[in-house]
Amino acid sequence: MALAASAPLCVPQSYDPSFQVDVCLDDSLRASAVLSDFFLAEFFSRLSLLDIVLRKHIQLSKAQKNVDKASRLSMGSHLSQAQELSKQLDEMVEELNLPAPLPLQDFISEMELADIMPNALSFVQNSCKEPGRLYTSRLDYYLTEVNMLHQLHSMSSMIAQEVALGQSQNQKYLAHQVVILYTLIKQLGPDMAAIRSSLEANFDNLKTACSSGCGRMPEKLATWLTKLCTSLESVSLNLPEQCNRFQHLQHVYQAFETQWYMAS
Repeated sequence: MALAASAPLCVPQSYDPSFQVDVCLDDSLRASAVLSDFFLAEFFSRLSLLDIVLRKHIQLSKAQKNVDKASRLSMGSHLSQAQELSKQLDEMVEELNLPAPLPLQDFISEMELADIMPNALSFVQNSCKEPGRLYTSRLDYYLTEVNMLHQLHSMSSMIAQEVALGQSQNQKYLAHQVVILYTLIKQLGPDMAAIRSSLEANFDNLKTACSSGCGRMPEKLATWLTKLCTSLESVSLNLPEQCNRFQHLQHVYQAFETQWYMAS
């Protein structure tokens, strides 16, 4: 009886306009806003494969005069594979039923993959016809520059260690190592002008000291070379943040890392 006499837990209420729900009609219609991680991984994997296949095809085409029959057959196979991959990618985008449908080339640009895989984009834009040229992506430029900085850091560390050890049997190779170091510095352009000038001003003295066979090089010269190598080690780690062209390319690599993380 006590249970039957208790107050109801819920009491129906009449509609109150203050309980209205906002409908967000201005939400983004960007493709990336409605895609699953699985789709992104699959799309990126197939687009990567398309770009690789096209690179291989174009490289074989450039050497067409010197290739054998088997290589020519391989070229035809690469083109067919690229066309099939493009068809699969197009079907994937169509099946999304996006609020604002996009052609495949626009979808690639919308996903910020055009700078990473320009050969795939060009192939799609040209209706999957025979590709005429090989495009170098901005990601390629970035990785080339970073590899150069890695070499610069490694060579600087090696030279600094050998100067510190002062082993005469290694010093005959030191001038050659410094030449390699100088070549790397020149490739990095005007950002390294001050270090390059210092190296040019002291190279003759360094070469003479290394070829004399008198054991340890003069202390003044050794101190200069050690400081220069230490400075280069620091520069090789900090240059990407200071140099405009690295900042220009770094967002491309970050986009690549994001898409690769999704695909892994």
